[in-house]
Amino acid sequence: MYKYNVGIRRLLGTSARRFEAVTPQNSKAVVLEGEARRRELEALRRQKRFDLWTIEGQERVRQQLGPTQENIKTQAEKIKSMKLKNDPDVKEEVTILKKLKKELEDLEREILLADDFFDSAGFVQTIKNRFIYAQSGEIYGGGAGLYDFGPLGTKLKNNVINAWKKIFVNGKPTVFEIDTAIMTPEKVLQGSGHTEKFADMMVKEIKTGEFFRVDQLLSSKIEKERSSNKFSAKELEEDLLLVESPDHSVIEKLLRKYFGEGVFSAPTNFKLMFSCKLGPDESGDNFGFLRPETSQGVYTVFPRILHHNNGNLPFSVAQIGTSFRNEIKASGGLLRCREFQMMELQHFYDPKDDDIKLNSPELEQVLPVLSRDAQTSGRSIQALKVDEILQSGIVSSPILASYLVKTFQFLMTLGIDQSKIRFRQHLEHELAHYAKDCWDLEIMTRQGWIECGGLANRGSYDLKNHVEASGTSLMAERQLTEPKPVKIYGIKVKAPKKFKKTPEVLKFVKSMNQEQIQRISEDDSDFIEIEGVSVAKNELLIKEEIRNVQVESFYPEVIEPSFGLGRILVALLEHNFQQREVDGRKFFTFPPALAPYKTSVMTIVNIKELDEKAHSISKLICDQLSALNVDYRSDTGGKTIGRKYSLIDEIGVPYGVVIDYDTFRYSPATVSLRDRDTLTQLRINVNEVAPLIHQLTNNEISFAQAEKKYLWQEEFLDSPDQFTLRENFKRTTNGMKYSEPDVGKLLASLADVAVQLGKPELLMHIHNFKRDMN
Repeated sequence: MYKYNVGIRRLLGTSARRFEAVTPQNSKAVVLEGEARRRELEALRRQKRFDLWTIEGQERVRQQLGPTQENIKTQAEKIKSMKLKNDPDVKEEVTILKKLKKELEDLEREILLADDFFDSAGFVQTIKNRFIYAQSGEIYGGGAGLYDFGPLGTKLKNNVINAWKKIFVNGKPTVFEIDTAIMTPEKVLQGSGHTEKFADMMVKEIKTGEFFRVDQLLSSKIEKERSSNKFSAKELEEDLLLVESPDHSVIEKLLRKYFGEGVFSAPTNFKLMFSCKLGPDESGDNFGFLRPETSQGVYTVFPRILHHNNGNLPFSVAQIGTSFRNEIKASGGLLRCREFQMMELQHFYDPKDDDIKLNSPELEQVLPVLSRDAQTSGRSIQALKVDEILQSGIVSSPILASYLVKTFQFLMTLGIDQSKIRFRQHLEHELAHYAKDCWDLEIMTRQGWIECGGLANRGSYDLKNHVEASGTSLMAERQLTEPKPVKIYGIKVKAPKKFKKTPEVLKFVKSMNQEQIQRISEDDSDFIEIEGVSVAKNELLIKEEIRNVQVESFYPEVIEPSFGLGRILVALLEHNFQQREVDGRKFFTFPPALAPYKTSVMTIVNIKELDEKAHSISKLICDQLSALNVDYRSDTGGKTIGRKYSLIDEIGVPYGVVIDYDTFRYSPATVSLRDRDTLTQLRINVNEVAPLIHQLTNNEISFAQAEKKYLWQEEFLDSPDQFTLRENFKRTTNGMKYSEPDVGKLLASLADVAVQLGKPELLMHIHNFKRDMN
């Protein structure tokens, strides 16, 4: 048996002779220095990459990008000239332009990732080992395009949603969050146009039974044939223009040409929506789909939201929910799923009143933009102030510009590398026919630029579509400064009894809006079709009168920021994955507000007499954290503190609370608080640590500010005013007896503490004590 006071004398002794012989290779000083260097280099790399998009930066990379940019500019001018002359060969030149743009994009990617060291295998393994997410039904081989999120992934996902709400929804009285049904009646998606257009052409390989999307299959094959002499370059270019043809006979001809006879089935149009029956009546028309997007539910409830806002514009409707797309080939992890979550917002406004005022910080915000003009002239991303963007007229609306700013702020809260973000404006041929403007949010990952969101000025297209299909008015009203004469229409059926067998006609006529009545009134035909029934025009009574009105009806226009949650998760996981150069440990640097767990409460006390006290202090801190709604982990197991630190770093926990031997040596009781990013440790009063972590994770205080308020671990131990307390602790523990295994555990734990604290003299005494024991 060993007396505890003997060990204390040795452990708290002051001699440091012969220290050099036992200095650990990765002392705390070395680890801290290495971590500081890693953080500094990473910050410099990010800033250096972002500076590439400034005017000065563009000049620096001119040598690498210049020739390709000039080729793009020349090609774009050639295409413009050919279009003016209606040259039939313009399509071939467009294909060449696309290739040049792809070449430029690859060069930009090389520049962005040139000094970016990333352990892809370690990244994938960490996600798998820590169950951030995994393929659904894994024990049965998994389901393609379907993923389950584990405890860490679910918390991370929820924190991303909360960050999005904080920027776009919370504290904004005219932003209303709703939750519409996932199962959507067929008529809604018929009205929106999804049932007709939401499909891809597909073929089946007869031998293997595998399905392929036709355009991707043929594009890939034609690109491979470029290296052979089987087809001429011109022939390949011509065929490449046909891969998206809606004509099945054209596609069949291409398939036979490049793959031979009987390899694939005849092409079919594959609907990307999951269909379902609503109810047991198989013969009825209660047919629906799992929604392919969340926005259509918003448009159908627009009148109710308008009424909720007392008929006033502008207002926004936010919705976060699951959407479904039955992808032909669901690959690429979370980038292409069959079930995925969207975060969308529809901003409804009066098109005559869209001149909002941005504040000074918003106008000064620098954004990485790739405008339409920059793309066609071969230029790269430009770092422009929002004020410059508005003055140049690049963005169609100041409202859209304000959402670009909000999106950038949102990404910064997630820890996304600003040098790997760009807002790419749609080219003319990419724009939907109804869209006034559209910008893709793209983030650079190991898989290249991936589209993680979009910001579109959709006009009033969706509302008009649903009005046309449903007959329900989806218009708003604005007050006029003076009365205005307008033509008002009225309609009714002359003999309702004639339509007893077709009540849907009566119902539709009763619900017709002014535009629909006007079209019928101005139609010269004798018969019109209503709900599939041919109705003679003379059976309807249409009235017209001129009235002076003080209000006028109009269709609101919509600006829609839309974000894919899964894709954003892929980007933030990759951008926050780091590796320490000193010890090779891999870890996530999630911002504190985003981290799945904000802290881990740990004990390193292995003395039986102190175990109960350690657990009671651990419970006290955990209860305080729970009361403050702070997510935490508790680890009171027997692992060494080094292993515990390694675990919490790997899952991105920003702060570690350690109950150690010093907790019981002094009064009031204190614990060590460790910062993941700087590895700095502070000594905090037990009753203050939970409120401090709450402040740190809510960005009310930075760790640098906390360092000015609290003692560092080293300062605390070396502080003269602790001497009496140390002596008191030694006196209270004098005479306690411990078994040899207890002493062995104590020494192992203390050795870990000595390394973590960078206390070589303490480590020396531990080694001497072990030698004396033997």
